[in-house]
Amino acid sequence: IRIASRLLFQTLKGEALSRRERRQLVRTTNDIFRLVPFSLFVIIPFMELLLPVALKLFPNMLPSTFEDKLKVEEELRKRVQVREGSHLCTSR
Repeated sequence: IRIASRLLFQTLKGEALSRRERRQLVRTTNDIFRLVPFSLFVIIPFMELLLPVALKLFPNMLPSTFEDKLKVEEELRKRVQVREGSHLCTSR
């Protein structure tokens, strides 16, 4: 969060961010907003029993630190395959 706040102040000063810095700022901001509903499951007693149901309904609810890297890579591969498949269909 410290790095994200530094990047936010840098943006507010009018300085440009690199692509990597911008991506990190967006990811950290999203994680902060995702952490609020996730913390309710930790704070309220026995609410953690409903966490699997909530994750089934809202799969992107977990912060990025809890995401499995293999799952993210598999999702990217599927996107690439869909793009390649649509490209092949249009080239015929």
